[in-house]
Amino acid sequence: MWTCLYLSHIVVIIMIIIATLGIVYGISQKKIKVYQVINIINATITIIIIFLFCVISMALVTGVTSMQYINSENDEIRELEGDTKTNYWTYDEEAMSRIETPSLEYTKLVDLETGNLVAIKEKAVETGKEIVDLSNKEKADEVCKAIDIKEELELSENYLVTLNSKEFIKANEDIYYVTYNYTYTDENLKEEGKIYYIVNEDNQMKTMVMTNINNESKEVEFEGRVLEIINTMKF
Repeated sequence: MWTCLYLSHIVVIIMIIIATLGIVYGISQKKIKVYQVINIINATITIIIIFLFCVISMALVTGVTSMQYINSENDEIRELEGDTKTNYWTYDEEAMSRIETPSLEYTKLVDLETGNLVAIKEKAVETGKEIVDLSNKEKADEVCKAIDIKEELELSENYLVTLNSKEFIKANEDIYYVTYNYTYTDENLKEEGKIYYIVNEDNQMKTMVMTNINNESKEVEFEGRVLEIINTMKF
């Protein structure tokens, strides 16, 4: 593209020089005839048209090149980040309320009736796994057994995690999940709750939900509201 542009501009410059010489020659004549005036006008118009052509062609080529660069940058970003989904779930604002959290990876909600907490990943991301039809129980069980939930969440040794549901459960037409119980302990704190590992029907996208149970007597009721959130997910 750039080679053609350079060659065309060289030709244009030669044409401008010839047209300019024609104008100078015409003006330098002592007696200028009508046809010479017409030639001078034509040469001037030619120079203007050629100049405009150069400006427009440069602008077009620069614009195309810029778009190619932007598209290339976007492709690199997509390649690095992979496919992600945001705003893929909703919740009952009368039953739950958002609370401030220092984490940018999770949205945290408090259940207004029970006081229990739930944290939902801001993004659903690619699993990086092969396509599997999770409606096939045998294949779904193989996927379930292969999940290393502590590695998935990069959990520290302070977490004790045990498999709860032992198999994938279908939430809606597109979403399946498996649950884990966890206990977190350190010198000054102990937390308990559930982890929901959630994938779409072909195991290509995933997300996580974690709960923190402060009111055990209302745990079943609270879990129902968490499942309502999971049922709204689409990715």
